[in-house]
Amino acid sequence: MRPGNGLSYEQLAVSCWERVFRDRHLTAAQHADYVARGIEAAATAFELDAGCGNALILESLLLRMQAAAEANLEKRQQLLEEADSLHHSAQVLARRKISGL
Repeated sequence: MRPGNGLSYEQLAVSCWERVFRDRHLTAAQHADYVARGIEAAATAFELDAGCGNALILESLLLRMQAAAEANLEKRQQLLEEADSLHHSAQVLARRKISGL
């Protein structure tokens, strides 16, 4: 992975998401680790490239995965609200790109 390259971090986030989504044999600890690494990678991708709406969508999906595994209802709700906010931001970004702003 190349530091400073948003696409590399986005690809890492995709890999983490795919692993968690597809591998039903992960332990709870492995699941949490992949989700956390994916969230961090997606956030870094967006920091490096603020036009990368995919990174926001990935982070949103990974936060929903984290929420699904969260036993604390208050924490789960907080994660889902954060995921909703990121999803909304990605939609706004996409609309701006479409309209050329």
